Amino acid sequence: MLLTLGAEGVFVSHGEIRHGDAVPCYRQPAAAAPRVVDTVGAGDAFAGALAAFLDLRPGRPLAEAVAFAQRAAALKIGREGAASAMPRREELAPG
Repeated sequence: MLLTLGAEGVFVSHGEIRHGDAVPCYRQPAAAAPRVVDTVGAGDAFAGALAAFLDLRPGRPLAEAVAFAQRAAALKIGREGAASAMPRREELAPG
């Protein structure tokens, strides 16, 4: 289970399978956002980046996927708009 907490980060809780993470649950702090312009679409940026990371980097710890997704959301909120403001993969390093 992933629960996004906005500026407070993401809470991650695993069932029996930890998906490469060392602990069963944790809160990962939010990625630094240079500025907040528009939060519309931040959850979509997070979800899309998370799915992309999991597809492109199978077997990596879930914490890495969450960090990648958090960077995407942080970039998005620094831009006006929703779909047009979504970051591109090359803007997110590494991943």
